[in-house]
Amino acid sequence: MTTDSRRWQEAGIAGLTGHNHFDTFYTHLGLEQAMPLYQANDKLISERVMLAWRHAYTGVYPLSTFAFTSGGNPFAIQGAPIAKDALVMDLGVDATLPHKGLNMRLAYIGQVGGQVQDHGLTGRVSWQFD
Repeated sequence: MTTDSRRWQEAGIAGLTGHNHFDTFYTHLGLEQAMPLYQANDKLISERVMLAWRHAYTGVYPLSTFAFTSGGNPFAIQGAPIAKDALVMDLGVDATLPHKGLNMRLAYIGQVGGQVQDHGLTGRVSWQFD
């Protein structure tokens, strides 16, 4: 994974210029399973579970470099790290109405490892039409 932001600049007395770049390589080993919970003529509700172990091989600390636009030495700010080893989870429910082209998903997504945790709830609605 690579994140790279363009340089940016803010004016004023305490104006800053900054840049960040973050590279890491990681792998996942786990399982993914989906099973229908309810199925009718035009409806499908199913659950989906993904559990995996993620291992990061390279840098786990994002770093940004800043400098005041008025001059002076640049300084670095370290971001929140990703865990070197983590349990990654995606537990959700999908609903589909194929004749209307409607798909919905509600899921818990999380990562737990070492002293780093990240938890979230995500929802998605998509509608396809001709």
